[in-house]
Amino acid sequence: MPQYDTGSSTINTITNTAKSFSISEVWIIISIILAVIGGIFLFTTYLVKEKENSYTGYKKIIYDFFNFKITMIEPIFRVLYLIVAIAITLSSFSYITINFFKFISILVFGNVVARLCFELLLLTLKSFKDISEIKSKLKDKDEKSKNKSKIEKDKDIEKKD
Repeated sequence: MPQYDTGSSTINTITNTAKSFSISEVWIIISIILAVIGGIFLFTTYLVKEKENSYTGYKKIIYDFFNFKITMIEPIFRVLYLIVAIAITLSSFSYITINFFKFISILVFGNVVARLCFELLLLTLKSFKDISEIKSKLKDKDEKSKNKSKIEKDKDIEKKD
């Protein structure tokens, strides 16, 4: 009956597993753990709603950025529009000697279509901002009316007494 050396095979397995992990893989795991801990810490200490009005200056900008009150997508869309408009205009010049009508068509209609597409994107973003603003105003109004009705009920109770 053959005898197996279980102790050395276990050590070899552990050693091979340790060798298979590179430093970068270990750092990825550590960075994910630190990111989760840091995100939870910042969310529960710095980004709480109660502290919103206490920040000024750059802290207010950071607070608004991480609470998505400041969006990056709008300036990105504007830069992308400029890039697309310049690309359409420059590429239309390749048709100037081949077909003048095609040159004018691409130059004019290409830029008009690009402008309409980007305006639709920006209009969608503006609609979302306006809807969220209306929602917050309605929420404030609802809270004020609840407080007002509560005060009126308290006054009615005092009158009855």
